[in-house]
Amino acid sequence: MNFSLEETKKRTSIMNKPTLNETRLSLSKLKTNLQESKSQNMELKLQEYTKTYLPEASKMMKEMKSELVFIFDKSGSCMGMEKATCDNFNKMIQKEKTEFLNTTVTTVLFNQVSTTVHDRLNVNDVKKLHYLAGGGTALYDTLMNVLTSVYQRQSKEMIKPNTTLVVIMTDGYDTDSRFSNIVDVQREINFLRQKGWEFIFLGADLDAKKIASELGMDPNKAEIYTSSIQGITCNFKAVEIALNSLREQGKITSDWSQPIKENNANTNKNIKQIEEKPNKNYLRLEKK
Repeated sequence: MNFSLEETKKRTSIMNKPTLNETRLSLSKLKTNLQESKSQNMELKLQEYTKTYLPEASKMMKEMKSELVFIFDKSGSCMGMEKATCDNFNKMIQKEKTEFLNTTVTTVLFNQVSTTVHDRLNVNDVKKLHYLAGGGTALYDTLMNVLTSVYQRQSKEMIKPNTTLVVIMTDGYDTDSRFSNIVDVQREINFLRQKGWEFIFLGADLDAKKIASELGMDPNKAEIYTSSIQGITCNFKAVEIALNSLREQGKITSDWSQPIKENNANTNKNIKQIEEKPNKNYLRLEKK
């Protein structure tokens, strides 16, 4: 039998300071072996494990609380990209549900108004995302409403998240905010960054780094992306890299946006090849 109490103890012992991945893998291994093993003394071993080691692992997982805040643009210019966004979001949430993680999720869609789809729900209670795009872009109003609301409620909790990551995905500049301006947003984001919050800004066909900087975010955590199915898929791959490094190392590592950069490079290469490829019909006409 592959399952070893000593190995699990080593992985979950607080004295050995296990990483989140080590603890998660240990629990996953236990689950697998419980399903596969038919040993007569399995019940006794399980009782011993539950009494001796599981409380420490459970305590550690509860203490490693994460808060994810997704803010997605659903203005008219985003039409056609709804399915790609929903599919990739739903896939990411499903993965979170199977990872033994204590995660709170907020999802907000915005055009000229904002709609909260998931209001600080435990990840296990998050339903699949569906929406249709249309309307204007009230980015400033949305950011102020969402960020102030999440912070106020978070600050009242006894156990606060170890990490709070805000992901903003948009393809347009603010055109419809009525109650907030860029100065308000910058002040709020600067305040939250001092509290340890992290922000990722993803802009389609925008100078994402410039806009992120103007909003008070770190431009190194902003990237332009191609408005395509592949572009959006790479966005979520990048978010997963950022989230994992934030949980494991306490910071977003510099390689977080590599999937987006590689896709942008491939897209630009393909466009260049198309532009440089001779038009066969034109060549035929020239020969005649």
